[in-house]
Amino acid sequence: PQAYLGLTFNWGALLGWAAVKGSLDPAVVLPLYASGVCWTLVYDTIYAHQ
Repeated sequence: PQAYLGLTFNWGALLGWAAVKGSLDPAVVLPLYASGVCWTLVYDTIYAHQ
């Protein structure tokens, strides 16, 4: 569940980047998306264990 949550919640970062910049440069977008997914995984896992 956390992985699916991370993928869907952070999709907005890609959409926002494309709206502002007009393109998706993989060198910038992939680390941005991956770090957002990892942040969500860690954050939601900690929240689930409280």
